[in-house]
Formats: sequence, C-alpha cells, structure tokens
Amino acid sequence: MRSAVFRTENRMPTYYFNIHDGGAAPDPEAHELPDLDAAKRVAIRLSGDLIREMGENFWRGEEWRMEVTDESGAVLFGLRFSATPPSAAQPSQLIAEPRNVLGE
Repeated sequence: MRSAVFRTENRMPTYYFNIHDGGAAPDPEAHELPDLDAAKRVAIRLSGDLIREMGENFWRGEEWRMEVTDESGAVLFGLRFSATPPSAAQPSQLIAEPRNVLGE
C-alpha cells in the first residue's frame, strides 16, 4: 500500500502597506511578495505614487507614514514623509555665500 503524500503549498509571504496620515488607512488587500526586499521596493514605489497623487497637498507640511506589516499585523518597517513648504525653508550658509568654483 502506498503512503499518502501531503503537499504543502509554497506560499509567498503576505504584506500590507498601511497609511497613517492623522487617521489610519489599513491596506484592504494582501500583497504576496517573494521577500522583504521586494516589499521594500513596492513600498517605495507606492509612496512615490501617493506623493504624485497628492500634488500640492503634499506641501502642506503634515507628516504621513507608511507601515508595512505581515499577515499577523507585526510592523516590519516604516517610511515617513513630510515636506517643508518653500516659505518655511531656511537657506543654508553654503548657498548664502556663493564662491567662484571655476577659479576666475
């Protein structure tokens, strides 16, 4: 008699890309990715997409963050974003004191 062979499905890890911008916006869908490095690349791409979608609202100066979690809800890593509006930016000393770099 042949013994039963049990197959275990090789499932990729599941990641969630949750946004926090004064309120929580949990990622409604699971993203199956091969590893943590792939999740980091996706987080950077998604963040860039969100910043582009925000347009001028990104320059309001309010911080928002993305937290990447696994299927148990454990935070694996996070990214923080905010902008300093041009009127609040302070010029650096290097810019304030131009110098001739061509030797003329």
